[in-house]
Amino acid sequence: AKVMSWIAPQFPPRLSSGPFEDWGRFGFWCSIAPVAVALVGLCAATAVLVRSCIRAGRPPSRQPSSKPVACTSFLTLLLIAAGVVGFWAVGAFDKEVGVRAVEQHMESIRDDATAARKYMADAQEELITTKEAVEVMLDTCEGDAIPVVEDIRQQLDQIEAGIQAGAPFLDAFFYLADSLVDVTKPYAPHATFAKLLMLVPLALVLFCCGVIVVTVCTTRWPVGRGRCSCRCIHSLGVGFAFVVLLVVGVASVELLGGMALGAFCQDPNANSLTLVHAKLGDSDAYKLSRYYIERASDTPQALAALEGAKKISGRLETYYGDQDVKSLLEETCADEGVENFDRRLPHLAVPLRALVAVSSRGRVSPHYQTVVHDIACTTTVAALGWLIVSQLAVGLLCLPLLACMAETFFDRWVAWQAKLELNSEYAMELCAM
Repeated sequence: AKVMSWIAPQFPPRLSSGPFEDWGRFGFWCSIAPVAVALVGLCAATAVLVRSCIRAGRPPSRQPSSKPVACTSFLTLLLIAAGVVGFWAVGAFDKEVGVRAVEQHMESIRDDATAARKYMADAQEELITTKEAVEVMLDTCEGDAIPVVEDIRQQLDQIEAGIQAGAPFLDAFFYLADSLVDVTKPYAPHATFAKLLMLVPLALVLFCCGVIVVTVCTTRWPVGRGRCSCRCIHSLGVGFAFVVLLVVGVASVELLGGMALGAFCQDPNANSLTLVHAKLGDSDAYKLSRYYIERASDTPQALAALEGAKKISGRLETYYGDQDVKSLLEETCADEGVENFDRRLPHLAVPLRALVAVSSRGRVSPHYQTVVHDIACTTTVAALGWLIVSQLAVGLLCLPLLACMAETFFDRWVAWQAKLELNSEYAMELCAM
Protein backbone atom coordinates (compact mmCIF):
# COMPACT_ATOMS: atom_id res chain seq x y z
CA ALA A 1 0.00 0.00 0.00
CA LYS A 2 2.84 2.40 0.82
CA VAL A 3 4.62 1.61 -2.47
CA MET A 4 1.43 2.24 -4.46
CA SER A 5 0.97 5.60 -2.74
CA TRP A 6 4.64 6.47 -3.26
CA ILE A 7 4.74 5.84 -7.02
CA ALA A 8 1.26 7.22 -7.75
CA PRO A 9 0.77 10.80 -9.04
CA GLN A 10 -0.93 13.50 -7.03
CA PHE A 11 -4.71 13.26 -6.83
CA PRO A 12 -6.54 16.24 -8.42
CA PRO A 13 -7.49 18.97 -5.92
CA ARG A 14 -11.11 19.65 -5.02
CA LEU A 15 -11.15 22.99 -6.84
CA SER A 16 -9.60 21.70 -10.07
CA SER A 17 -9.26 23.94 -13.09
CA GLY A 18 -11.55 21.84 -15.24
CA PRO A 19 -12.85 18.32 -15.89
CA PHE A 20 -10.39 17.70 -18.72
CA GLU A 21 -7.28 19.37 -17.32
CA ASP A 22 -6.32 18.15 -13.85
CA TRP A 23 -8.23 14.90 -14.21
CA GLY A 24 -6.83 14.31 -17.70
CA ARG A 25 -3.30 14.95 -16.45
CA PHE A 26 -3.93 12.61 -13.54
CA GLY A 27 -5.12 9.85 -15.87
CA PHE A 28 -2.09 10.34 -18.11
CA TRP A 29 0.42 9.95 -15.28
CA CYS A 30 -1.43 6.96 -13.87
CA SER A 31 -1.33 5.21 -17.25
CA ILE A 32 2.43 5.54 -17.88
CA ALA A 33 3.48 2.51 -15.81
CA PRO A 34 0.63 0.25 -17.05
CA VAL A 35 1.36 1.14 -20.68
CA ALA A 36 5.08 0.41 -20.18
CA VAL A 37 4.21 -2.96 -18.62
CA ALA A 38 1.86 -3.76 -21.50
CA LEU A 39 4.59 -2.97 -24.07
CA VAL A 40 7.05 -5.22 -22.27
CA GLY A 41 4.40 -7.93 -22.24
CA LEU A 42 3.87 -7.48 -25.98
CA CYS A 43 7.59 -7.97 -26.55
CA ALA A 44 7.59 -11.10 -24.37
CA ALA A 45 4.60 -12.55 -26.23
CA THR A 46 6.27 -11.78 -29.58
CA ALA A 47 9.43 -13.53 -28.42
CA VAL A 48 7.42 -16.63 -27.45
CA LEU A 49 5.63 -16.62 -30.79
CA VAL A 50 8.84 -16.21 -32.81
CA ARG A 51 10.59 -18.95 -30.82
CA SER A 52 7.73 -21.35 -31.52
CA CYS A 53 8.29 -20.88 -35.25
CA ILE A 54 12.01 -21.74 -35.07
CA ARG A 55 13.37 -25.26 -34.90
CA ALA A 56 17.09 -24.87 -34.68
CA GLY A 57 20.04 -25.81 -32.60
CA ARG A 58 23.11 -27.93 -33.07
CA PRO A 59 22.97 -31.63 -32.16
CA PRO A 60 23.69 -32.09 -28.46
CA SER A 61 26.81 -33.91 -27.35
CA ARG A 62 25.03 -35.39 -24.34
CA GLN A 63 21.46 -36.20 -23.35
CA PRO A 64 19.38 -33.01 -22.74
CA SER A 65 18.21 -32.53 -19.18
CA SER A 66 14.65 -31.61 -18.24
CA LYS A 67 15.72 -30.21 -14.85
CA PRO A 68 15.72 -26.53 -16.00
CA VAL A 69 12.13 -26.92 -17.25
CA ALA A 70 11.13 -28.68 -14.03
CA CYS A 71 12.75 -26.02 -11.82
CA THR A 72 11.16 -23.17 -13.78
CA SER A 73 7.78 -24.92 -13.58
CA PHE A 74 8.18 -25.28 -9.83
CA LEU A 75 9.10 -21.59 -9.50
CA THR A 76 6.04 -20.65 -11.55
CA LEU A 77 3.79 -22.72 -9.31
CA LEU A 78 5.30 -21.08 -6.23
CA LEU A 79 4.66 -17.58 -7.61
CA ILE A 80 1.08 -18.47 -8.54
CA ALA A 81 0.49 -19.90 -5.06
CA ALA A 82 2.04 -16.82 -3.46
CA GLY A 83 -0.23 -14.52 -5.46
CA VAL A 84 -3.40 -16.44 -4.67
CA VAL A 85 -2.58 -16.95 -0.99
CA GLY A 86 -1.52 -13.31 -0.61
CA PHE A 87 -4.70 -12.14 -2.33
CA TRP A 88 -6.70 -14.37 -0.01
CA ALA A 89 -4.75 -13.69 3.18
CA VAL A 90 -5.22 -9.91 3.15
CA GLY A 91 -8.97 -10.44 3.19
CA ALA A 92 -10.04 -10.03 -0.43
CA PHE A 93 -12.59 -12.85 0.01
CA ASP A 94 -13.51 -12.10 3.62
CA LYS A 95 -17.11 -11.08 4.21
CA GLU A 96 -15.90 -8.17 6.36
CA VAL A 97 -14.12 -6.44 3.48
CA GLY A 98 -14.71 -5.78 -0.17
CA VAL A 99 -17.61 -4.29 -2.10
CA ARG A 100 -20.26 -6.12 -0.10
CA ALA A 101 -18.85 -4.84 3.17
CA VAL A 102 -18.80 -1.31 1.73
CA GLU A 103 -22.43 -1.71 0.69
CA GLN A 104 -23.34 -2.89 4.20
CA HIS A 105 -21.72 0.19 5.73
CA MET A 106 -23.52 2.46 3.28
CA GLU A 107 -26.81 0.70 4.02
CA SER A 108 -26.20 1.24 7.74
CA ILE A 109 -25.77 4.98 7.16
CA ARG A 110 -28.99 5.10 5.14
CA ASP A 111 -30.81 3.13 7.83
CA ASP A 112 -29.65 5.73 10.35
CA ALA A 113 -30.86 8.51 8.04
CA THR A 114 -34.25 6.79 7.70
CA ALA A 115 -34.43 6.37 11.47
CA ALA A 116 -33.51 10.06 11.89
CA ARG A 117 -36.52 11.01 9.76
CA LYS A 118 -38.77 8.86 11.93
CA TYR A 119 -37.37 10.37 15.12
CA MET A 120 -37.91 13.83 13.69
CA ALA A 121 -41.57 13.04 12.96
CA ASP A 122 -42.00 11.56 16.45
CA ALA A 123 -40.41 14.64 18.04
CA GLN A 124 -42.72 16.97 16.10
CA GLU A 125 -45.76 14.92 17.10
CA GLU A 126 -44.74 14.82 20.76
CA LEU A 127 -44.03 18.56 20.69
CA ILE A 128 -47.52 19.32 19.39
CA THR A 129 -49.12 17.13 22.07
CA THR A 130 -46.97 18.63 24.82
CA LYS A 131 -47.77 22.19 23.75
CA GLU A 132 -51.49 21.37 23.79
CA ALA A 133 -51.11 20.12 27.37
CA VAL A 134 -49.31 23.37 28.28
CA GLU A 135 -52.15 25.46 26.77
CA VAL A 136 -54.65 23.53 28.87
CA MET A 137 -52.53 24.22 31.95
CA LEU A 138 -52.27 27.91 31.09
CA ASP A 139 -56.06 28.21 30.88
CA THR A 140 -56.56 26.70 34.34
CA CYS A 141 -53.58 27.95 36.32
CA GLU A 142 -53.70 30.93 38.66
CA GLY A 143 -51.35 33.22 40.50
CA ASP A 144 -47.64 32.34 40.63
CA ALA A 145 -48.13 29.29 38.42
CA ILE A 146 -48.85 31.39 35.31
CA PRO A 147 -45.24 32.70 34.88
CA VAL A 148 -43.95 29.15 35.37
CA VAL A 149 -46.23 27.81 32.65
CA GLU A 150 -45.27 30.74 30.39
CA ASP A 151 -41.61 29.85 30.92
CA ILE A 152 -42.35 26.23 29.99
CA ARG A 153 -44.18 27.34 26.85
CA GLN A 154 -41.26 29.57 25.89
CA GLN A 155 -38.84 26.67 26.17
CA LEU A 156 -41.13 24.52 24.04
CA ASP A 157 -41.13 27.28 21.42
CA GLN A 158 -37.34 27.20 21.43
CA ILE A 159 -37.43 23.44 20.94
CA GLU A 160 -39.82 23.90 18.03
CA ALA A 161 -37.52 26.51 16.46
CA GLY A 162 -34.57 24.13 16.83
CA ILE A 163 -36.47 21.29 15.16
CA GLN A 164 -37.51 23.53 12.26
CA ALA A 165 -33.94 24.79 11.85
CA GLY A 166 -32.67 21.20 11.83
CA ALA A 167 -34.94 20.10 8.98
CA PRO A 168 -32.37 21.02 6.24
CA PHE A 169 -29.77 18.91 8.03
CA LEU A 170 -32.09 15.94 8.01
CA ASP A 171 -32.75 16.32 4.27
CA ALA A 172 -29.03 16.64 3.55
CA PHE A 173 -28.23 13.63 5.74
CA PHE A 174 -30.71 11.41 3.92
CA TYR A 175 -29.62 12.68 0.48
CA LEU A 176 -25.97 11.99 1.34
CA ALA A 177 -26.74 8.48 2.60
CA ASP A 178 -28.92 7.72 -0.42
CA SER A 179 -26.20 8.93 -2.81
CA LEU A 180 -23.59 6.70 -1.15
CA VAL A 181 -25.85 3.66 -1.52
CA ASP A 182 -26.53 4.49 -5.17
CA VAL A 183 -22.77 4.57 -5.85
CA THR A 184 -21.98 1.17 -4.31
CA LYS A 185 -25.17 -0.84 -4.92
CA PRO A 186 -24.65 -1.63 -8.66
CA TYR A 187 -21.28 -3.29 -7.99
CA ALA A 188 -22.16 -5.46 -4.98
CA PRO A 189 -23.95 -8.32 -6.85
CA HIS A 190 -20.92 -8.82 -9.12
CA ALA A 191 -18.20 -8.47 -6.45
CA THR A 192 -17.48 -12.18 -5.98
CA PHE A 193 -17.53 -12.84 -9.72
CA ALA A 194 -15.11 -9.96 -10.30
CA LYS A 195 -12.70 -11.28 -7.66
CA LEU A 196 -12.75 -14.75 -9.20
CA LEU A 197 -12.31 -13.24 -12.67
CA MET A 198 -9.13 -11.53 -11.48
CA LEU A 199 -7.67 -14.98 -10.75
CA VAL A 200 -8.40 -16.35 -14.24
CA PRO A 201 -5.01 -15.24 -15.70
CA LEU A 202 -3.15 -17.12 -12.98
CA ALA A 203 -5.34 -20.15 -13.64
CA LEU A 204 -4.42 -20.01 -17.35
CA VAL A 205 -0.72 -19.82 -16.49
CA LEU A 206 -1.20 -22.81 -14.18
CA PHE A 207 -2.84 -24.73 -17.03
CA CYS A 208 0.00 -23.87 -19.45
CA CYS A 209 2.56 -24.92 -16.86
CA GLY A 210 0.73 -28.20 -16.38
CA VAL A 211 0.65 -28.87 -20.13
CA ILE A 212 4.40 -28.28 -20.40
CA VAL A 213 5.19 -30.49 -17.42
CA VAL A 214 3.02 -33.35 -18.68
CA THR A 215 4.52 -33.08 -22.15
CA VAL A 216 8.06 -33.16 -20.76
CA CYS A 217 7.19 -36.19 -18.65
CA THR A 218 6.28 -38.16 -21.79
CA THR A 219 9.97 -38.22 -22.70
CA ARG A 220 10.51 -40.54 -19.73
CA TRP A 221 8.45 -43.26 -21.38
CA PRO A 222 10.38 -46.15 -22.95
CA VAL A 223 9.31 -45.03 -26.41
CA GLY A 224 9.47 -41.32 -25.65
CA ARG A 225 11.34 -40.00 -28.67
CA GLY A 226 9.69 -36.56 -28.28
CA ARG A 227 8.73 -35.92 -31.91
CA CYS A 228 4.99 -35.59 -31.25
CA SER A 229 5.63 -33.64 -28.05
CA CYS A 230 7.97 -31.31 -29.95
CA ARG A 231 5.31 -30.62 -32.58
CA CYS A 232 2.73 -30.12 -29.82
CA ILE A 233 4.83 -27.60 -27.88
CA HIS A 234 5.68 -25.62 -31.03
CA SER A 235 2.01 -25.63 -32.06
CA LEU A 236 0.98 -24.34 -28.64
CA GLY A 237 3.36 -21.37 -28.97
CA VAL A 238 0.48 -19.21 -30.22
CA GLY A 239 -1.55 -20.14 -27.15
CA PHE A 240 1.34 -19.43 -24.82
CA ALA A 241 1.85 -16.01 -26.45
CA PHE A 242 -1.87 -15.25 -26.07
CA VAL A 243 -1.80 -16.20 -22.37
CA VAL A 244 1.23 -13.94 -21.84
CA LEU A 245 -0.64 -11.04 -23.46
CA LEU A 246 -3.77 -11.77 -21.42
CA VAL A 247 -1.93 -11.98 -18.10
CA VAL A 248 0.10 -8.84 -18.70
CA GLY A 249 -2.98 -6.99 -20.02
CA VAL A 250 -5.02 -7.81 -16.93
CA ALA A 251 -2.08 -6.93 -14.68
CA SER A 252 -1.73 -3.58 -16.49
CA VAL A 253 -5.39 -2.76 -15.91
CA GLU A 254 -5.07 -3.76 -12.26
CA LEU A 255 -1.92 -1.64 -11.99
CA LEU A 256 -3.81 1.33 -13.42
CA GLY A 257 -6.50 0.89 -10.76
CA GLY A 258 -3.84 0.42 -8.10
CA MET A 259 -2.08 3.63 -9.16
CA ALA A 260 -5.34 5.60 -8.99
CA LEU A 261 -6.19 4.08 -5.62
CA GLY A 262 -2.66 4.72 -4.36
CA ALA A 263 -2.96 8.38 -5.36
CA PHE A 264 -6.29 8.57 -3.55
CA CYS A 265 -4.79 7.03 -0.41
CA GLN A 266 -2.02 9.66 -0.18
CA ASP A 267 -4.59 11.88 1.58
CA PRO A 268 -7.86 9.91 1.89
CA ASN A 269 -9.84 12.60 3.71
CA ALA A 270 -9.12 15.43 1.27
CA ASN A 271 -9.52 13.16 -1.76
CA SER A 272 -12.80 11.75 -0.44
CA LEU A 273 -14.13 15.30 -0.24
CA THR A 274 -12.93 15.85 -3.82
CA LEU A 275 -15.02 12.92 -5.04
CA VAL A 276 -18.03 13.96 -2.95
CA HIS A 277 -17.77 17.50 -4.27
CA ALA A 278 -17.62 16.20 -7.84
CA LYS A 279 -20.92 14.38 -7.32
CA LEU A 280 -22.82 16.68 -4.93
CA GLY A 281 -21.32 20.12 -5.63
CA ASP A 282 -21.57 22.85 -2.98
CA SER A 283 -24.74 21.39 -1.49
CA ASP A 284 -25.75 20.92 2.13
CA ALA A 285 -24.93 17.24 1.73
CA TYR A 286 -21.35 18.12 0.78
CA LYS A 287 -21.02 20.45 3.77
CA LEU A 288 -22.35 17.68 5.98
CA SER A 289 -19.80 15.23 4.55
CA ARG A 290 -17.04 17.68 5.53
CA TYR A 291 -18.33 17.55 9.09
CA TYR A 292 -18.15 13.76 9.16
CA ILE A 293 -14.78 13.47 7.38
CA GLU A 294 -12.86 16.48 8.68
CA ARG A 295 -12.95 16.13 12.45
CA ALA A 296 -11.75 19.72 12.90
CA SER A 297 -14.63 21.22 10.89
CA ASP A 298 -17.37 23.11 12.70
CA THR A 299 -20.74 21.54 13.46
CA PRO A 300 -23.35 22.46 10.78
CA GLN A 301 -25.84 25.05 12.02
CA ALA A 302 -28.81 22.77 11.37
CA LEU A 303 -27.30 19.95 13.43
CA ALA A 304 -26.32 22.45 16.13
CA ALA A 305 -29.95 23.57 16.24
CA LEU A 306 -31.10 19.98 16.81
CA GLU A 307 -28.51 19.50 19.53
CA GLY A 308 -29.71 22.75 21.10
CA ALA A 309 -33.30 21.49 21.04
CA LYS A 310 -32.18 18.30 22.75
CA LYS A 311 -30.38 20.27 25.48
CA ILE A 312 -33.41 22.50 26.03
CA SER A 313 -35.65 19.45 26.40
CA GLY A 314 -33.24 18.10 29.00
CA ARG A 315 -33.23 21.39 30.88
CA LEU A 316 -37.01 21.46 30.71
CA GLU A 317 -37.21 18.02 32.29
CA THR A 318 -34.84 19.16 35.03
CA TYR A 319 -36.81 22.38 35.54
CA TYR A 320 -40.15 20.61 35.76
CA GLY A 321 -38.66 17.91 37.96
CA ASP A 322 -37.94 20.48 40.65
CA GLN A 323 -40.26 19.61 43.54
CA ASP A 324 -41.23 23.22 44.25
CA VAL A 325 -42.24 23.87 40.61
CA LYS A 326 -44.17 20.63 40.40
CA SER A 327 -45.98 21.26 43.68
CA LEU A 328 -46.92 24.79 42.62
CA LEU A 329 -48.46 23.56 39.37
CA GLU A 330 -50.31 20.71 41.06
CA GLU A 331 -51.79 23.07 43.66
CA THR A 332 -52.90 25.91 41.35
CA CYS A 333 -53.65 24.18 38.00
CA ALA A 334 -56.27 21.67 36.95
CA ASP A 335 -55.30 18.08 37.64
CA GLU A 336 -56.08 16.98 34.07
CA GLY A 337 -53.69 19.47 32.47
CA VAL A 338 -50.84 18.77 34.90
CA GLU A 339 -51.21 14.99 34.56
CA ASN A 340 -51.28 15.24 30.76
CA PHE A 341 -48.17 17.44 30.70
CA ASP A 342 -46.44 15.19 33.24
CA ARG A 343 -47.15 12.20 31.01
CA ARG A 344 -46.10 13.80 27.68
CA LEU A 345 -42.90 15.65 28.69
CA PRO A 346 -40.62 12.54 29.05
CA HIS A 347 -41.70 11.34 25.58
CA LEU A 348 -40.54 14.62 24.01
CA ALA A 349 -36.87 14.21 24.89
CA VAL A 350 -36.59 10.56 23.77
CA PRO A 351 -36.87 11.08 19.97
CA LEU A 352 -34.67 14.18 20.14
CA ARG A 353 -31.90 12.24 21.88
CA ALA A 354 -32.23 9.38 19.39
CA LEU A 355 -32.25 11.80 16.44
CA VAL A 356 -29.01 13.47 17.52
CA ALA A 357 -27.42 10.09 18.33
CA VAL A 358 -28.02 8.43 14.93
CA SER A 359 -26.80 11.50 13.05
CA SER A 360 -23.79 12.31 15.21
CA ARG A 361 -20.20 12.22 13.98
CA GLY A 362 -19.43 9.41 16.40
CA ARG A 363 -22.10 7.28 14.69
CA VAL A 364 -21.27 8.01 11.03
CA SER A 365 -17.49 8.55 11.03
CA PRO A 366 -16.61 4.94 11.99
CA HIS A 367 -18.32 3.76 8.79
CA TYR A 368 -16.18 6.17 6.78
CA GLN A 369 -13.00 5.11 8.59
CA THR A 370 -13.71 1.44 7.91
CA VAL A 371 -14.64 1.87 4.25
CA VAL A 372 -11.93 4.34 3.21
CA HIS A 373 -8.99 3.81 5.57
CA ASP A 374 -9.35 0.12 6.41
CA ILE A 375 -10.87 -1.40 3.26
CA ALA A 376 -9.92 0.86 0.34
CA CYS A 377 -6.52 2.12 1.49
CA THR A 378 -5.32 -1.01 3.27
CA THR A 379 -7.00 -4.26 2.25
CA THR A 380 -7.82 -3.47 -1.38
CA VAL A 381 -4.44 -1.92 -2.22
CA ALA A 382 -2.58 -4.78 -0.53
CA ALA A 383 -4.66 -7.41 -2.35
CA LEU A 384 -4.04 -5.70 -5.69
CA GLY A 385 -0.33 -5.52 -4.89
CA TRP A 386 -0.04 -9.26 -4.28
CA LEU A 387 -2.02 -10.05 -7.42
CA ILE A 388 -0.15 -7.61 -9.67
CA VAL A 389 3.31 -8.77 -8.54
CA SER A 390 2.37 -12.41 -9.01
CA GLN A 391 0.82 -11.86 -12.44
CA LEU A 392 3.72 -9.77 -13.70
CA ALA A 393 6.25 -12.31 -12.41
CA VAL A 394 4.61 -15.27 -14.14
CA GLY A 395 3.41 -13.32 -17.18
CA LEU A 396 6.57 -11.38 -18.03
CA LEU A 397 9.19 -13.81 -16.77
CA CYS A 398 8.19 -17.36 -15.89
CA LEU A 399 5.75 -18.33 -18.65
CA PRO A 400 7.78 -16.90 -21.59
CA LEU A 401 10.94 -18.43 -20.16
CA LEU A 402 9.23 -21.77 -19.53
CA ALA A 403 7.76 -21.90 -23.05
CA CYS A 404 11.09 -21.11 -24.70
CA MET A 405 12.97 -23.56 -22.47
CA ALA A 406 10.46 -26.32 -23.24
CA GLU A 407 10.77 -25.73 -27.00
CA THR A 408 14.58 -25.73 -26.75
CA PHE A 409 14.50 -28.91 -24.67
CA PHE A 410 12.33 -30.78 -27.19
CA ASP A 411 14.36 -29.56 -30.16
CA ARG A 412 17.52 -30.91 -28.50
CA TRP A 413 15.74 -34.06 -27.33
CA VAL A 414 14.55 -34.92 -30.84
CA ALA A 415 18.04 -34.23 -32.18
CA TRP A 416 19.54 -36.44 -29.46
CA GLN A 417 17.13 -39.28 -30.24
CA ALA A 418 17.92 -38.98 -33.96
CA LYS A 419 21.62 -39.11 -33.15
CA LEU A 420 21.11 -42.25 -31.06
CA GLU A 421 19.20 -43.90 -33.89
CA LEU A 422 21.90 -42.99 -36.36
CA ASN A 423 24.60 -44.40 -34.10
CA SER A 424 22.56 -47.56 -33.57
CA GLU A 425 22.15 -48.09 -37.31
CA TYR A 426 25.87 -47.47 -37.89
CA ALA A 427 26.74 -49.98 -35.16
CA MET A 428 24.46 -52.58 -36.74
CA GLU A 429 26.08 -52.05 -40.14
CA LEU A 430 29.53 -52.57 -38.60
CA CYS A 431 28.37 -55.79 -36.95
CA ALA A 432 26.95 -57.00 -40.22
CA MET A 433 30.26 -56.43 -41.94
